[in-house]
Amino acid sequence: MTAAELAAFGDGLAVPSVVCLWIAILLRAPGALRSPQQRGLWLAVATAAAAMTLNLPDVVAYAMSREASYAHTIGLVRNLIGVLSAGAVLYFVAAATRGRRLQLASWVGTVVWLTTLVVLDAVSPEHGTHTIPVSGDPVPPT
Repeated sequence: MTAAELAAFGDGLAVPSVVCLWIAILLRAPGALRSPQQRGLWLAVATAAAAMTLNLPDVVAYAMSREASYAHTIGLVRNLIGVLSAGAVLYFVAAATRGRRLQLASWVGTVVWLTTLVVLDAVSPEHGTHTIPVSGDPVPPT
């Protein structure tokens, strides 16, 4: 299988995968929101699903067809949600170990990384969508 065929195969699986994930999130929401032990994992999965939704090929194509600032905003939000998802996973792990200080550290760290991401985006030169191309420099530059 060529790289293009693999990419097309992956794109074909993206929508059904995200739909299944959202169904699972909605089905688990009532129980997860009532249970403090499950809340962190549920939040991690929900934020991952949101980031995956914004990364769907049709959503990316729609954002790219709009003005550059719209596509840039979608890319920034996708990255922010991805960082939030990673922070929620850390929070879940800390909650599973019953480490109150670890839980606090995971939230503080997540807020610091989210703030850093927004500041870096704000101080970087004018740029379009956030990408890491196959060759060349990432956009925006490091």
